[in-house]
Amino acid sequence: MFESKLDAMAREKVERTINAMLDAEADEIANAAGYERRTGRKAFRAGHYGRTLAAKAGKLSLKVPELKGALFGSAVIERCRRRESSVEEALMEMYLAGVGTRRVDDTGRLLWGGHVENAGVLVAIGVGTEGRREVITVDEGMREDAAGWERFFRSMIGRGLRGVGLVVGDRCAGLVSTVDSMLPNARCQWCMVRFMRDVLSKTPPGHREWASAALKAVVAQENRESAMAKAGTVAGEMEERKLKSAANRLREGVGGTATYLAPGFPANHRIKLRTDNMICLCSMVLRPVERLVFSPKER
Repeated sequence: MFESKLDAMAREKVERTINAMLDAEADEIANAAGYERRTGRKAFRAGHYGRTLAAKAGKLSLKVPELKGALFGSAVIERCRRRESSVEEALMEMYLAGVGTRRVDDTGRLLWGGHVENAGVLVAIGVGTEGRREVITVDEGMREDAAGWERFFRSMIGRGLRGVGLVVGDRCAGLVSTVDSMLPNARCQWCMVRFMRDVLSKTPPGHREWASAALKAVVAQENRESAMAKAGTVAGEMEERKLKSAANRLREGVGGTATYLAPGFPANHRIKLRTDNMICLCSMVLRPVERLVFSPKER
């Protein structure tokens, strides 16, 4: 009981302090206190709007000043930030440590409420001129349509993304159209592994061992021209084996899959340019942590 009252008192004290600091910042921007009549005033008060902030002391209810004639920007709390940085760091440490959601159920409900939804995540991994791969950005809650990809690329370009020569991924129509419009100097590369699986899905089980070896021979060529020629030969052999669907899929997709073999892309980096397996590897690393954090019922 005493601890609960003490927590409430601490939270109220922090709320009053931050609200007072916000009002002081508004007075400084307006060059006048509230209701003060003076020359040189730069803006007028226009009330407050309420917002919350998750801090160490608990959930704070803040009153952010609104100004007429000037934009209010606070150095105390960042715009759109809903959690104190120390709270976010603690959440990341808990996730990596495998802390289950049931152990922090009260905190989770305080931060996000009691409703949980699945959310899509778009991940971009870059390969530099030295062949080093690194995660560029991760965005949550986006869809793989043209609008989602456009927002995704716009955020990276806004943060300084330049000099993109090759974009590797699946044959998502939204991704291809976005690359064409927003990265006109870049070319699209269909993931080699996805392409091979797609062709093999059109191949009967009795022919898959041969087809798999033939496809590996296609992607093992030293340049794009020889890869296209080899693909034509393999497609002809597929048709002789009555594998018309697989042959058609091979002819349709080999051009986009052999882009990384074109002149201008470093030969010593080809193994890192031909697939998007790095994203799958990231997911595999996070899977064990996810199994620890979420119970079967919660998943």
